[in-house]
Amino acid sequence: MNDAKTLLFLEDDKDLQTLVCAFLREKGFRVESARTAAEARTLLAKMPVDAAIVDGLLPGVTGADFIRELRKTQPDLPVLFASAFWKDLKSHELLTRQLRVARIIHKPYRPEELYLWVNQLFTKALPPAPPGLRALADVDLVRDELAASLVALNQEYGSRLKDKVGGLEVLLGEA
Repeated sequence: MNDAKTLLFLEDDKDLQTLVCAFLREKGFRVESARTAAEARTLLAKMPVDAAIVDGLLPGVTGADFIRELRKTQPDLPVLFASAFWKDLKSHELLTRQLRVARIIHKPYRPEELYLWVNQLFTKALPPAPPGLRALADVDLVRDELAASLVALNQEYGSRLKDKVGGLEVLLGEA
């Protein structure tokens, strides 16, 4: 089913990395492993991968930060995000909407479950990145620009609306 797909497995837990890599290789995947974001960057510069499995907490960086960086060069790469900590709604929205993570996996998980989720990556197409959007690095800037525009519009139209309502009240009072 996997047609020898190549996976990046970015996980700092050496024992989990060894177990999962061996299991996925046994299932026919090519698995390239990294324990730090720097190792993963080096690996990705040397070879393409078909999907990535990224741990939530890595030495010196979060998994979300790594994915944000990854999206600048590989916006359509299927990504699974694995963590015991990222369970709140705000994190879920960041990961699934902004960073376009295909699935959030809550640790602990069994290798058999991971195998099923990885296979789903290749049977369910990830929606393409919307054309014309600014890079993810600019999301905060865009949000700030929109907020400032909204404040300006509220001030401008809010005062106009007060004037119009006041004029209508005067007309009603005269009638």
